[in-house]
Amino acid sequence: MASLARALGTRTALACFGLACAGVAAGSPAGADVPPVLIPPVEGEMTASFTYTPYEGGRAAVTFACRPGEEVRAPTSGVVAFLGEVAGRPAVSISLSGGWRVTVGQLRSDEVVAGAQVRTGTRLGTCPDVGQVSLSLRRGGAYVDPAPSVRSGRLREALWLGGAADRPGLSPELPPIPGRPP
Repeated sequence: MASLARALGTRTALACFGLACAGVAAGSPAGADVPPVLIPPVEGEMTASFTYTPYEGGRAAVTFACRPGEEVRAPTSGVVAFLGEVAGRPAVSISLSGGWRVTVGQLRSDEVVAGAQVRTGTRLGTCPDVGQVSLSLRRGGAYVDPAPSVRSGRLREALWLGGAADRPGLSPELPPIPGRPP
């Protein structure tokens, strides 16, 4: 919080302390240490957590359940740095400022190209038949648990709360969230 207060001013830092503010700060040099704010890549719940340690290995990603064929969306805005196969499944890595990189893996198909600028919510591909996708976060070469950076709630709620529904690249055919305005 102290570095955030220095970067933004104490009043501003206190007024917007939390992930939403941290995402704004992440784009600035003073906020480069702050992990990016992420949205869930699919509608499903997080089903497996990050267990990775540099000395023992483990899961270097979190896993989300999804319906086969469901759209998989970019968890954040950035540049597609890698598009290829990881463990036999298509994966898309998005490079962010401050040395951060987010990877969505186990896609059935990939629908973006390397070097493309993507926005939060851009369609990356579809959920595979196994019904799950993975989400990893790295800073430099070190894996970081992405779970604290993922906005709580489901994909549609995260997009609605973040005002992303008006951004280009988002599918206009997302069905409404029950109990929420479209």
